[in-house]
Amino acid sequence: MCRTLLDKGTPGVHMYSLNLEKTVVGILQNLGLIPAKASIERPLPWEAYPKKNESVRPIFWGNRPRSYLGRTIAWLDMPKSCWGDSGKREMGSYEHFGPRAYKGDRKELWGEVKSEQDVFNVFASFCKGETTQLPWSEKGKMAAESSSLTGRMVYVNTNGLLTINSQPSLNGVPSETAELGWGPAGGYVYQKAYLEFFCSVDKLKAIIKQLPGYPSITYMGTDVSGTSKYGGLPSEAPFAVSWGVFPGKEIVQPTVVDPK
Repeated sequence: MCRTLLDKGTPGVHMYSLNLEKTVVGILQNLGLIPAKASIERPLPWEAYPKKNESVRPIFWGNRPRSYLGRTIAWLDMPKSCWGDSGKREMGSYEHFGPRAYKGDRKELWGEVKSEQDVFNVFASFCKGETTQLPWSEKGKMAAESSSLTGRMVYVNTNGLLTINSQPSLNGVPSETAELGWGPAGGYVYQKAYLEFFCSVDKLKAIIKQLPGYPSITYMGTDVSGTSKYGGLPSEAPFAVSWGVFPGKEIVQPTVVDPK
C-alpha cells in the first residue's frame, strides 16, 4: 500500500510505531527509504584479531595483519577505543616475528635485480597487479580502497618512491560503500590521505624542500639506523587517520599514526 501511494505521487507517509519499531523499520527498508540491514563486510578498515575485542591499530601494520598478530600475540589485552601513549601501555612490546616465507622463488617472482630501476619496477609492477608478493604486503595486491590511486602509485614507484602502505582521502563516504566503507550501515567514514614509502635521503630532502608550499601535509621519516630523523608533525602524540560516525555510537577512530 505504501509503495502504491508513493508511486502515485503521495508526498510522504506517516507511521505509528506503537513501540514496535522493528516493523516500521522493515517497511522503510523494503521501500528503499533507509538502507537495508546487511551483514557488515568490513567491521573495521583492517583485518581484526579473531576472538579479541580490538578496535584501534596503528596504520603502519595496515598491509601486514598476520605480522601484527604474531608480534603482539603475547599482549594481555588489545587497545580499545583509543591507542593512548605507546610508552605507557602495559600490553607489551612488538616481538620478533621471524623470517618471511614466500610462495615461489624470489628471482622468478621479481626477476634479476641489476640496477635501482629494476627495484623501482618491481614495486610498480605490484601496484599494477602484475607482481603478487612483496615483503611489506601480505595481501598479494594493493588494498581495494587504494585502487583509485593506481596510476599515481605506479608513477611514484617508477620514479623511486617505493610505497608500502597508502590510503585515499575520504570525506563523509557512506559506510555501505563498496571497498571504501566499513562499520555498521547508516554511518559515514572519513580518512586522511596517507602514504608510506622508502626512498633515498636525497629524494627525501628534495621532497621536504617543497613541503612549505603544502601546509596541510605532515610527515615523519628516519633512516635504516634509526639515528637520523626527519619530522614535520606538530607533536608526538598519536592521532587518528580514519574515523567513522554511526547512529547511536560515539565517534570511532580505528586507525592511528603513533609517531613513537
